[in-house]
Amino acid sequence: DKSVTKEALRRFRLYLDDPKEYAIPADLQSIIFKAALKEDESFVYKQLTILHGSSTFPEEQRNCLIVLGSVENAQYHSQMLEYVLFSGKVRQQDIAFPLARLATSNDKG
Repeated sequence: DKSVTKEALRRFRLYLDDPKEYAIPADLQSIIFKAALKEDESFVYKQLTILHGSSTFPEEQRNCLIVLGSVENAQYHSQMLEYVLFSGKVRQQDIAFPLARLATSNDKG
């Protein structure tokens, strides 16, 4: 539903602007992030890599990685793999999350 993805993107933007004022509970983050990704993949993808790199919360970092693995644009697949495997910003124990999501994110796998 377009209204849901628009609202998710709105909340995602608010969260980026002021995470304390517009906090998203950890158990809802991946849902909001993924719905926002469907609305504006380019913007959300870029912001998730920034958020992952700046976050000090392992749950939030994992949520970012899971959603990064959900990108549909093939251009972002290689960028995501580069980020996850070679940037040094992803903890070893978290590498499996985006890879598993990427493998099942579309029919092309």
